Amino acid sequence: MGNAPAEISLAYLRNGAAQLIVSNRNATFFKDVKNPDPANSTAIVSDSLATFSLPTGTKMAMGNSTQTIIPQALTPAGGLFPRSFKISPNGDVVAVGLQQSGRVAIFHRCMDTGMIGKEPVASVEGLGE
Repeated sequence: MGNAPAEISLAYLRNGAAQLIVSNRNATFFKDVKNPDPANSTAIVSDSLATFSLPTGTKMAMGNSTQTIIPQALTPAGGLFPRSFKISPNGDVVAVGLQQSGRVAIFHRCMDTGMIGKEPVASVEGLGE
């Protein structure tokens, strides 16, 4: 199986600009991510979250669009197969459900730039697949 998106979500910056965030399953671009287990120094592999900027004034609607999205960042998802993710109501936290890793990784998201942190600020382990 190749790379496949699992979830796509609209997010906003403090200034009201819009972004798209996409979880990428089976896209293990990151091979040396810090292990979320503090007792284990072995690096883990991670799939990714892609962030795209949307042009100012973009209105999300079904159908054809001539708007261009702009790649902004590719960040580690914190493990394998990010099945779903949720952005907190104020937009500064992203929680990622990692299907094959059996964990939820929680990242800080900068409200000025939209950048998602490279390392989780917290995680919940042992959730199964």
